Amino acid sequence: MYFYYFNKNNPMKTMRFITFFSLFFTAMSCLAQSYSFIKTLDEDISRIVPAQNGAFYSITWTPDCPEDLITISYFNEKGEIQNTFQSPPYIGSLTSIDGVVNSNNHLVIYLRDDINHMLYEFDGNGTYIWNNNIQFTNPIIKFTKIITSPTGYYLLGNTYAATGVDSSFAVLTKLSMIGKHQWTKKYGITPTSTASTHFNDILYHNNSLICVGRYYYANQWVGQAPMRPTISVLDTAGNMLQNYCYVVDSSAFFGFDYYTFMQISKTPNNDFYLVGYNGGNEHALFKINSSYNIEWIRERLSGKANAMCAGYNEDVFIVPDGPSDNFVQQFNSAGQVIGNHITKNPSSGFELSYGKVMSIKQHDCGFLLINSDAMYAHVPKDFTYCLDSSMTSGFGSYYPVNNFYRRNISLFSAPLTNLNQSVITSGYVGISKTEVTHGITPYTCATTIGTTNPSQDNLKVYPNPSHSKLYIELPQKYAQTQIDLYATTGKIALGQVTTETGVFALDVSTLSAGIYVLHIQQGKHFFTQKVQIGY
Repeated sequence: MYFYYFNKNNPMKTMRFITFFSLFFTAMSCLAQSYSFIKTLDEDISRIVPAQNGAFYSITWTPDCPEDLITISYFNEKGEIQNTFQSPPYIGSLTSIDGVVNSNNHLVIYLRDDINHMLYEFDGNGTYIWNNNIQFTNPIIKFTKIITSPTGYYLLGNTYAATGVDSSFAVLTKLSMIGKHQWTKKYGITPTSTASTHFNDILYHNNSLICVGRYYYANQWVGQAPMRPTISVLDTAGNMLQNYCYVVDSSAFFGFDYYTFMQISKTPNNDFYLVGYNGGNEHALFKINSSYNIEWIRERLSGKANAMCAGYNEDVFIVPDGPSDNFVQQFNSAGQVIGNHITKNPSSGFELSYGKVMSIKQHDCGFLLINSDAMYAHVPKDFTYCLDSSMTSGFGSYYPVNNFYRRNISLFSAPLTNLNQSVITSGYVGISKTEVTHGITPYTCATTIGTTNPSQDNLKVYPNPSHSKLYIELPQKYAQTQIDLYATTGKIALGQVTTETGVFALDVSTLSAGIYVLHIQQGKHFFTQKVQIGY
């Protein structure tokens, strides 16, 4: 909707204006509206990847001897399939898959077979933007995670040795924005084959990389140190900044010392939750503060954990393995169980399926869930809607672990250069796929961009309008500030994380002229300001 101002003295100065309040409130409603839903597909989902503006991607891996297939679907904020595209048959078996969404709202997918490390970028229509194939000639490397950063992507994994003596090393690879190899480094507790170091999960945080895993010596059963859970903090060039392991007592031959960190998730206050496994089919939930000191541990003496995700209120949700796996357990920041949730059909009230909940991810002021029985769902951040929170038993017990402490350790790093790169054809084609809806309900985010905040008056943004730099006076000091600039379509035009305080300069020179909504988050505080770019 537009109106025109006509200058009768100088027709050349006739200007077209965007109707300010109409588009502003349209943008606000796009950002505030979300949906709860529970749906199923005709095949199990292997990965679910949150995208911008309430959308998300799913990745389905269909193993079949001697060929594997990958199917990718793009969904809108209501969980409705917009496009589906499928790979050509991969001859041989895929052994690892993962995916991440970049700043263009495109999916970057990683696939690995015995030799090839294949990367593709797709948009929501199934059009591939680039692809790349990396082959390491020595040693064999298995990556399991891909994450995005402002300068490209990181692959996290480990070397693999199919021998009686485990000589594995942790491995990190940096890729450019178009998937080209930039460097690869291996990490270990010693440069010899007598020890093993593994990285299992990675988090990009405050312009650094937090890698979690474990180390142990190959002959640990004859007097050497046992398996130890570890956290390594690296800079963006892969250089070691800090390395820690965690122990219970100096004898270290039983209990907690055998754990390996498997997952890490960050809280709004920049603390961390981690899940660890041990060799005895047990798992534990760890709360670690921003200084990497353990605040508490809760151990469960049976079963692994299928998934874990930090919540919006310093809480955490975990899916413990057990006789009934279709439930989610909620802990508060003090390590107390405050909720037991089981998936229900919102129409019938009966448990929807008996498949395991395999993944929980924050998305669109709520959570995305998938299970092993082709279900996917989006629920609000209080975990209402399709989840019955009245369950009080049958979930097993967690026990506190005490007398733990942190040790500094030293890891070495070395470059790996034995590799080849090549471009591969995409071969993905569009197919038809339809979801089955079991329930859908719209809701408004509790912490939307339009929420009034008492500190709003302290936020200063200038100049407004702006055509080059937008200066923001941050009203409070936090460990980090998330700054997002939304277009009137509800899409993020610019997104940036800063640890600076005081006046921050945001470069808006590349943006199209128009009205935008500036959204700033510091801890649990939200600030908004409408701005005009270009004039």
